[in-house]
Amino acid sequence: MSTLEATFSILETLSDEELQAVRSFALLLKNYQNLDADDSVITESDAREGTPFAPMSKKQIMEKLRLSRLSASLGNVKEASVVSADLRAKYGL
Repeated sequence: MSTLEATFSILETLSDEELQAVRSFALLLKNYQNLDADDSVITESDAREGTPFAPMSKKQIMEKLRLSRLSASLGNVKEASVVSADLRAKYGL
C-alpha cells in the first residue's frame, strides 16, 4: 500500500468533525508557508469557521517554540517510542 493509499484509507474512516479538524490543520500549514515576519498564521474569519487554534503572529509562535525547547532541555520530554506505545494501547492499534 502506498502512502497515498494509506492516507485515503485513513481519511475514509474519519467522521465529519474529524475531517473538519484535518482541513483546519491543512489550512494552518498552508498559511504558515506564506508568512511574513509578523503576519498571523490564520485569520479571525478562519478561527470563526471551526479552526481550533487562536490566531498567532510569527513572533508568538517563535516564543512558544523557545519555551518548548527550554522545557525539553530541562528534561520534560517523553521518548517517541513510549508515546507511540501509549497511543497504540489507547486506540487498539
